[in-house]
Amino acid sequence: MKGEDIAACTETSMAATTGSKSPSSPSSPPPRRSRSRFQFSSTSSQRRRRSWSPRSPSPSSGQRSRSRSWSPSFKLPTTPSTSLSNATVVTMEEAKTLYMFFWFTNSPIAYGLYAINMPNPTLPLPPLQPCNQLSDLNKTIYPILELRAEDYPERMCCVELESKLYLLGGICRGPLSNPLDRYNDDLYTFPTDVFVLNLASISTNTHTTTRQPSELLRKGTAMNAGKVYPYAFVAHRKIYALGTARWVDLPQFEVFDLESNNWSLLPNHPIRNILSSHALVDKKVFLATRDGDVFSYDLDTSVWVNLSSYSMGRCPFYGRGEFVEDTIYAIYSKTVTAIRPTCGSKHELRAKGVFERVALMSRSSGAGEVIGTRLQTHAGCPYLIHLGNRIFCYVLPVGRSDPKFPQSMHSTDDENLDVSIITFEALQEIYVGSSSGEPTTFFQTKLIRNAQYVARSKGGACLGSNLPLCCCMISTIGTKLQGLRVES
Repeated sequence: MKGEDIAACTETSMAATTGSKSPSSPSSPPPRRSRSRFQFSSTSSQRRRRSWSPRSPSPSSGQRSRSRSWSPSFKLPTTPSTSLSNATVVTMEEAKTLYMFFWFTNSPIAYGLYAINMPNPTLPLPPLQPCNQLSDLNKTIYPILELRAEDYPERMCCVELESKLYLLGGICRGPLSNPLDRYNDDLYTFPTDVFVLNLASISTNTHTTTRQPSELLRKGTAMNAGKVYPYAFVAHRKIYALGTARWVDLPQFEVFDLESNNWSLLPNHPIRNILSSHALVDKKVFLATRDGDVFSYDLDTSVWVNLSSYSMGRCPFYGRGEFVEDTIYAIYSKTVTAIRPTCGSKHELRAKGVFERVALMSRSSGAGEVIGTRLQTHAGCPYLIHLGNRIFCYVLPVGRSDPKFPQSMHSTDDENLDVSIITFEALQEIYVGSSSGEPTTFFQTKLIRNAQYVARSKGGACLGSNLPLCCCMISTIGTKLQGLRVES
């Protein structure tokens, strides 16, 4: 990313997020008991014994893991005349479509929506089919929707609710005859428009998608006021939209109720910096700024609490944190971290901070090893999605080096964007290792799918300057034949 807009884009660090979850498949395994997956003991003798994985480092390095196998999603008849090699089974399998909505800065195309059809990662893998056979390598994808910068506000945010994308907020500039006019507030307008895209009504086949944006996007119920440097999150089928620019005299906070299809103003929030992350924990939302200020908002009482004095002085995580069981999984330093909100007295908050870091993703094996190979010079902001059953999808855009200046660390290829999609299961096994000489706790992962795509633009977007505003997984049902025959 380049220029002043890129720097401000980096500050927001995925400031537009979504909080809805895809429905789980009826054939998915039952959820595990709701209890902590990260239980510590005071001495090593009290820890559970774990077996060493062949891929793990030697015991002397202090890293531990366990191997886990996948079981078939169906059972074959056990009659004497039936064998695995000549049996036929037809099963219903739930497919998934991953939607990725990007903001392209300094580009004639401001926003682009990409879609990738994927197998359901929450279902067990077919027998005798290892993970690497499901990978897609350097497959080219094209956008199913591109929005021109001249037609839509800058810096919009995006959330997903009930298989629909909601685009809102942002700034519209007037013509700049003088470079100093960019600081003239009178030349800016702050639209209240909300654009709605029904993902279920569009084709994911980019070769047949020829409809114009005006045919795909409809205008939803407008907000009461525009939102500058907007941040939005979804909680319990409602959209909460915040503006974070204090130099604009506008209402800063309102909520959209899906049932009534109306926006309602809420009292202004106390946040005075650009938001970078949030996590929904039951009826409470934690929001953090780039500078490490932390606030909580109670959805029932509408009460804000400033927890900044108990923060650790840095942003605890980026983007949307996924609350699973009693732990928040989120992006930290472009990898995945597991943290837990500290509950208790002010004394405990002072001792531990608002969040207690539990573990980082291990880079020695599994998904952590794959992610480590993707974190190159031009790696962008990752996005994390929880798919259920402790299975996550990690999306990472990586800009390519400019072919004209291959040695430059600041120039990227504007025509091609690598997108890595890594699906993994977060295992309950943890171990204590070292990071930069400091003892650190890590959690292991089970790699499910590793794919890499090459994104291109139809309308001339500068793909090297991008920020993922929203990524979501939508379910589609399909019938698949397992390629086995039953012989009586």
